[in-house]
Amino acid sequence: MTLNFEASTVLDLDWRRDGKYLALAGYQGARVWNAKDWDAEAEALDIPSATVAIAWSPDHQFIAEGNLDNTLSVIE
Repeated sequence: MTLNFEASTVLDLDWRRDGKYLALAGYQGARVWNAKDWDAEAEALDIPSATVAIAWSPDHQFIAEGNLDNTLSVIE
């Protein structure tokens, strides 16, 4: 299977602990896929700096993104 990720290069990824969602980080932002049908559920693209790290919060409510410009973004 191939996922279409416009950021072209995956710099980091994180599975949600329950295995239902996969979050990917890349040069143009982040995207979350539903692992059941592989539909894109959410995206944060067109950011000023590449997203180089991504992680789910323990309660699955938030995603933290570490950006190349030394900033941190939290997505709800």
